[in-house]
Amino acid sequence: MIALPYIGSHLHGSFGLGASSVMTTALVVSVLVYCAMGCGRALGGVAITSNIMEMVPKHFMGRVQNTFYFAGTSLQLFLSLAVGTVSHKKGLALGFYMIGSLYLLAAVFGSWPGAGARVQEKASEAEDLVIG
Repeated sequence: MIALPYIGSHLHGSFGLGASSVMTTALVVSVLVYCAMGCGRALGGVAITSNIMEMVPKHFMGRVQNTFYFAGTSLQLFLSLAVGTVSHKKGLALGFYMIGSLYLLAAVFGSWPGAGARVQEKASEAEDLVIG
């Protein structure tokens, strides 16, 4: 998408409507993907904050949130430097592989059942034994 101004300035009507419609389609698809990813990020943030608020006592909430935000900012800073360096020295594709593998790792760990689910299951089984 960074090449769009360059391409637009050199077209001068040589390709006419065909090239501009291809560029418009690419731009519309890019904007829609950007919006979908932003919505996913927002929903993920709400889900994480809700889970933290359920698990952490109120008097520890500020400390826990600051710790997570600090860890996230540190990870973002480290990864931006690492991906930039690898992309510059080894190739852009390797940088994309690094980011993709990070998303894959996050998806795997996000779908992994946590210890809280097992504790709730055991608690409900204990309640069933007492009641039944």
